[in-house]
Amino acid sequence: MKEKRKFTLITTSGEISLDDRRRLNLLRRRFSEFWKNFEDLKSSGLNFNGQHVYDVKGQAKTLSSLGVSRYRVKGYLVDYRHFHAQGEPANFYGVVNLLKKSFRNPEAQSFLERVRDQWDEAGFLSGWHNNLPLDNIVDAVFKESIFHTHPTGQPMVRLADVEKVLSGDAIWFELTFMAYNRMLAIRNLNWSLDVIVDGGDELKVPV
Repeated sequence: MKEKRKFTLITTSGEISLDDRRRLNLLRRRFSEFWKNFEDLKSSGLNFNGQHVYDVKGQAKTLSSLGVSRYRVKGYLVDYRHFHAQGEPANFYGVVNLLKKSFRNPEAQSFLERVRDQWDEAGFLSGWHNNLPLDNIVDAVFKESIFHTHPTGQPMVRLADVEKVLSGDAIWFELTFMAYNRMLAIRNLNWSLDVIVDGGDELKVPV
């Protein structure tokens, strides 16, 4: 998983606290498990080739198979949730914001914004979900289909709303594809932490 690319080292604008270092180390450990999970899925036949079509009711259906069991995919999505869920120490936005506060250098800020944009742009094909907010779709599927919890309050998007525009197979295809693309954004963030997790005070930024 080590990547060879040219980089420069940006020194922190202030001290990185012990708690923040623990959080960054946790992100690295959880990403390692996430990546291994993906590699296992790939060796088991994970497939992203295919296309969607609309049926007569306007619901998007997938013509492709992921190539692996839905139950196996659930394990991959559970690993993804560490980076998605609010309140998780490895929450992607939380870690990016932590680093943006610690590294004020314009090059570091630009890199972190590009990684954040990569995360934001990943996932559902534009139009297939009729512009339902992606993260609300993810929350609905996680709560009601993966963890089988009863939604409380008034969630913006319910699983029933998602099922009106995406078939069951399309939901699982798009969720898995989203998690894969966001995993690539996490990989870039993880790569930048090599010096920090070894006790240093410098962020790796590609040139």
